[in-house]
Amino acid sequence: MAKLILKPLPNFDLLPKNPRPLLIKIQDSKVNVLVEIETQQVSSAKTDRMTKVAAGVITQYRDVITDTVKKVTEGWDRMPLAEQRKSAETLNASIKKAMLSLEGAIEAAVKQQIQREAQGDKNLLEARVHVVIKGTAKVIAIGKDVAELAVSGGANVKAWISLASDIVALAKLIHDQCKKEPTLRAELLKAIGVYCSTKQRRWDEKTKAKDWKAKAKLLAKEVWESQKSLATKAEAARKKYRNEITVMIHKADDMGAKRDKLLSELNRSGDINAKSIAKGGAMMELARAAGTLNTQCLQCQDFVDDMAMLLTENGIQVDDRTALQKLQKLDNLGDLVALGKLIKTAADDLKTIIEKLA
Repeated sequence: MAKLILKPLPNFDLLPKNPRPLLIKIQDSKVNVLVEIETQQVSSAKTDRMTKVAAGVITQYRDVITDTVKKVTEGWDRMPLAEQRKSAETLNASIKKAMLSLEGAIEAAVKQQIQREAQGDKNLLEARVHVVIKGTAKVIAIGKDVAELAVSGGANVKAWISLASDIVALAKLIHDQCKKEPTLRAELLKAIGVYCSTKQRRWDEKTKAKDWKAKAKLLAKEVWESQKSLATKAEAARKKYRNEITVMIHKADDMGAKRDKLLSELNRSGDINAKSIAKGGAMMELARAAGTLNTQCLQCQDFVDDMAMLLTENGIQVDDRTALQKLQKLDNLGDLVALGKLIKTAADDLKTIIEKLA
């Protein structure tokens, strides 16, 4: 197993503005977090995703500590000095306790993300097996890694072009998948929206029914039969969306591994032009776009989890207006279509620059 080392938000200040430095005494509110993960595959994409998860927890703790200090100290000007000191002692203890619990919170969040991605892999495997049984499997092959370059062999432009070509192929697949995401998201939201609306409407009909003892049993059966197919469609749409996002994460990891390998080979070649490409705009643009993709994938995973929770909530009577408000809020996940195009363009530009070395 390879070891992944994360250093999210180095030298991060959990209390950047101390409103009462004479009363609030924190020896050092700056933290440096080190996270170690054992994984089968190490790539810049996976590192970036896990780092963002950890950074999110750190930022959340910073916001909680800052808001707590602000609220507690607002009334201090009207307090006698003795009461200020007593309140300050309690506040200092609370802040220190929060800082001590930060480590456990980060560990829990990273473990949850690892489990979420592992579960996504299992679900995708199950879906693929199911598809294969139906005889509609669609397989897209990517060329194998080029043979390891000799350390003392100098520049190997052919090998670099091969790696760049693999990156372009993966970027194209990501681009194609990004174009599908808005449609899949819309289908999922529509399916859940129809299910929620129908459920509420049927419930209203049931509550208004006269002679309810005689009609409730029959109506409950009708409600279940009509809603069951809608619920099945909603869950099927959610699974379809979930599996697409899992595939996208796999491709992002593969592209990250290829980029890492190419970057390493360019830097160790000793060739001035190769090193220039490694630090150039095309390589940096690809890295930035890939980082944004990781952020979007994390948001998409949260979206899938929220949809699952929404379906669970609708297993009992809920306020349909609340459900619809949630759907409207969750609809804005950013433009993956434009991002996919940006990744493909950056990969194409990088390949073009490397080919000029031949």
